[in-house]
Amino acid sequence: MAIIRRRVFYAKIGKADPLVALMKEADGLMQRAGFSFKSRYLTDCISGRSDRVIMEWEIEDVSEIAALYQPLGSPAVQSAFKDWQGKMNEMVEYSEVENLAIR
Repeated sequence: MAIIRRRVFYAKIGKADPLVALMKEADGLMQRAGFSFKSRYLTDCISGRSDRVIMEWEIEDVSEIAALYQPLGSPAVQSAFKDWQGKMNEMVEYSEVENLAIR
C-alpha cells in the first residue's frame, strides 16, 4: 500500500518562501546521498497557522521509511547537511510528521 510521507513545517513569520528554497537546495544533497524519491512542496500563508510548508514524499511501503534515512548516517552526508540544517532551524518554529495511506 502506497504511503504519503508528509512533514508539516511551521515557519517563522515571513519565512515560508525562503524555507521552500532551502528545502529545494536539500533535494540535491539528498539525491547525492542516494535518495531516489521526488519531493513535493505545498505552502499555506493565508489560512490556519500561517507560513506552513508541507513537504511530501510518496513511498510504496511503510518499511521504506527507515531505509530512507540510512544514508543520512554517513559522516560525509552529515557534514553536507550540517550547515543546511542550521539555516533551516533558524526559519522553523516546529514541525509534525504524518504517514498517510493512499486508498
